[in-house]
Amino acid sequence: GPLTVDSVTLRTNEAAEGAGLYASEAVGTVDTFVVVDNVASDRGGGLFVRDTALHGVGFEVARNDAPIGAGVYGSSTGSSSLGGVRIAENAAHDTGGGVLTLGGLTLVDAEVSDNTAQRGAGVYAEGAGTLVDLSGLVDGNAGVTFGGGLYANVGAHVDFTGDIVGNQAERGAGVYVNQAASVAFVATSIR
Repeated sequence: GPLTVDSVTLRTNEAAEGAGLYASEAVGTVDTFVVVDNVASDRGGGLFVRDTALHGVGFEVARNDAPIGAGVYGSSTGSSSLGGVRIAENAAHDTGGGVLTLGGLTLVDAEVSDNTAQRGAGVYAEGAGTLVDLSGLVDGNAGVTFGGGLYANVGAHVDFTGDIVGNQAERGAGVYVNQAASVAFVATSIR
């Protein structure tokens, strides 16, 4: 259903999934929406989204923690979109420090920066039929093994427009593509 968020902070919450916000089939606008310092024991430390569209200004998902999808976890069912969002300083113990998606996800005018994870520190996309459309900046993310900035795995497809800069990982510091996944770059700088 409709969701309007104006000057709201979701801080220091704990849950198995979606510790900051669990949104299913929600559409809304956000103005000064901060999701910070939340902890999920399973996935989606900051946000768990399924068939959800949230767009606005002053939208920040930061310093959240989870084993997978510490900042944002995109469900394998349906398609979601987030616009004007800054996803920063989130920490995943395993995969997807900033974003992990197993379904369709659109990130418009997004900044994904300074997140950490073993794999896919900035953005991790996995699964046949998973389509990610990302425009913005992927910067300063640190993956221990694969995919500092962006990791596309097992049939996922990512369309990227923007800059991928200053990320770190043992392999694929900027971008790591694996197991029949694909990435298309348009007007992109990778440094």
